[in-house]
Amino acid sequence: MQFSDTKIKFTIQIMQNGEEVASKVVENSSATKLTAYSLDWELDTPVEGDFTIVITNNSPSNSTSNKDRTAIWNIQWVNNN
Repeated sequence: MQFSDTKIKFTIQIMQNGEEVASKVVENSSATKLTAYSLDWELDTPVEGDFTIVITNNSPSNSTSNKDRTAIWNIQWVNNN
């Protein structure tokens, strides 16, 4: 985590043809500054063809100031089919 915020909450959606085919809420209420966290997520149903990954910051502090920042450094999609 690059910033000084200590709460992380965001939603990852896999969208295909305008429909959500999978989603996951990622939350950490005691994140440590300057610490990288990893997430491995295996989908219940394989996604084939074109799709879009949508990441939405859920702003866990509900603050209107510049808070709840999360840096995403690397996304990797592995197809095990």
